[in-house]
Amino acid sequence: MPSPISKFTALVLSLLANGALAACGSSPMNNSDPKPDATSQSENDERFVGDWLLDQPYHATYEATAYRFSLDGTASVLGSCNLSGREPGYVTGTVETENVHCQFGNSWSSDGPGALIIGGDCNDEQDRAIELLFQSDASTNSQGAQVVIGTVGGEPGWEHRDFKWNWTKCPSSGCQAQLCDLGVL
Repeated sequence: MPSPISKFTALVLSLLANGALAACGSSPMNNSDPKPDATSQSENDERFVGDWLLDQPYHATYEATAYRFSLDGTASVLGSCNLSGREPGYVTGTVETENVHCQFGNSWSSDGPGALIIGGDCNDEQDRAIELLFQSDASTNSQGAQVVIGTVGGEPGWEHRDFKWNWTKCPSSGCQAQLCDLGVL
């Protein structure tokens, strides 16, 4: 029978070993593999890949931003405009709460064909994932998909407080805003 001192020594050594493993990112209690990169090609549903026009047709001065969602998980603004012409620095891709305003950042992923997740750049300097839920079938993308905000940073209750969004996937020939000139895209 082992002595009480050797049991204590074994316990201390076990705790030290587990602590060292945890500090190095491993633990006997957590042997799961790290999650794959959210922007890997296998994670991004084809529904979202390509150019999208996100306009606000019910705004008195009409506003539109064209976005590109690349297969590699990058997102970029192609251009913005309103009835007065091109509008550098302005985007229609925004969400907010009472105190925080976020705009679409430069990365995206998807959770199947129903959820587009865009990296959000927020005015409180905290990056948040913006989850957008596509309520209509992918076949409606070119006519205008029905989109609502799921969560932002995992929190419900966020809104797009500007005018109503209209999400339209652009044909291969490019985006053309209804009432303003986005220029050559």
